[in-house]
Amino acid sequence: MKGTAILAPIPACHLESALEVLKQKPFVLFGSEAWDRFENTEIGSQVLIYVSHDQAEPLVKYTGTYEGLVGEQPKMRQLTKDGYRPQSTAGEKWSFFWKLANLQKLEVPIQLSDIKLASGKYLDGYPKGPLHVIG
Repeated sequence: MKGTAILAPIPACHLESALEVLKQKPFVLFGSEAWDRFENTEIGSQVLIYVSHDQAEPLVKYTGTYEGLVGEQPKMRQLTKDGYRPQSTAGEKWSFFWKLANLQKLEVPIQLSDIKLASGKYLDGYPKGPLHVIG
């Protein structure tokens, strides 16, 4: 969707490990089951990331650039073998991977309640997965 960003949940351990991957590679791969969210996102769109799971806070603390999808199993296996996945994700199985480049920690985090959804409404609570938002 043109003009939108993705709001994505990622566990803290995967973010720390992803930063290590990006010291060697141009992008890092995360897994998801939300094909429709990523398939309909323009390459180059902003990704807003909040920490999920046991360390969740209602804050976007990281940003990055969406670089597309990898959905073919042989290619997914090869990219995993080539080190594009965070080491902390070892053993995880996903339907597809999405590419993230330019991962950076924000100097000033953004409250989740300040995030405007693509529908025009503001976010209320923690999303259950990735969402399109106004970037």
